[in-house]
Amino acid sequence: VYLVLLWAACLSPAVVTVVKGHVALFVAGFLTLGLVWVIACFRLAKPNSAWARRFYDEEKMRRSRQRYPETDPSRPSRSLIALVVVFGLIALPFVGGFVAGKLGQDDDGSDVRAPARAAPPAAP
Repeated sequence: VYLVLLWAACLSPAVVTVVKGHVALFVAGFLTLGLVWVIACFRLAKPNSAWARRFYDEEKMRRSRQRYPETDPSRPSRSLIALVVVFGLIALPFVGGFVAGKLGQDDDGSDVRAPARAAPPAAP
């Protein structure tokens, strides 16, 4: 349970970074062990990001358009696709190991791949 909470606490800034549209900062976060993600969480989101569309009022959206004039607000951000791809690649070994471990088990949890072993003879 603690590992799951620690994992979520470490990766939640990464998720916020991507949802705010900062894909380059997301990649840089891997190189700096997440420090860039913490900084990017507090930066202004790009105007075409899901974060800006969901949480920004007109004033904050105007500031975002001034800060990032090169982004086209009519074009949706591709940062969510990057998030799904990256986290999918990260989670693949864990999911694969879990599925591989469960495939060889019967309903009661016994290993169906192992041959049944006879009980050792009782000592006289």
